[in-house]
Amino acid sequence: PLPDSPLGWTEDVIDIANKSQNITGGMVDDFFSPERLEKYPPVVLKQMQQKLNNSQKNLDFWAVLYKSQLEEDVAGHLDCFDGVSFWLWEQELIDDVEKHVQRFFELAKGKRKMLGIYLYDYASEKVMELSRFKRHLDYAVELLKAGEIEGIIFCSGCIGDMDLQANKYLKEYIALHGNDEI
Repeated sequence: PLPDSPLGWTEDVIDIANKSQNITGGMVDDFFSPERLEKYPPVVLKQMQQKLNNSQKNLDFWAVLYKSQLEEDVAGHLDCFDGVSFWLWEQELIDDVEKHVQRFFELAKGKRKMLGIYLYDYASEKVMELSRFKRHLDYAVELLKAGEIEGIIFCSGCIGDMDLQANKYLKEYIALHGNDEI
């Protein structure tokens, strides 16, 4: 259920951030649902953003956007966030990752951006094909090096320690490139 507070969990995020050294903002996932869009119109989101930005720690306000939402009317809401992370839910979508990311860039123009990469295909409940994982990672690193995104988020959830090819590859990749300067 959504919180009763008109500004959602904004005060809770600020309170937790003030007690922790490594929290720099808040990110809302699964935001673009009819219930949330109704409860948090742009005017309310702007209040949340201002409250976070003007907090003692000058916290950022981020949203998660999925490929399935690229053609929805979300631009007015995205304007209320400091940054947006973009995720491809189904691994088959990686085959056209460039097309999807370009559409994301159009929607999130002027925003800070990150790409999310899954280590497992939760949509089909299948192991992530290594060739697709590598393709997604290589493209994300290319965008990172070009300064078009500022980070990559890996979703391992409850499978991060499992004996899966994508997990092994990412661990080796980070060991090899983790100290590369970008």
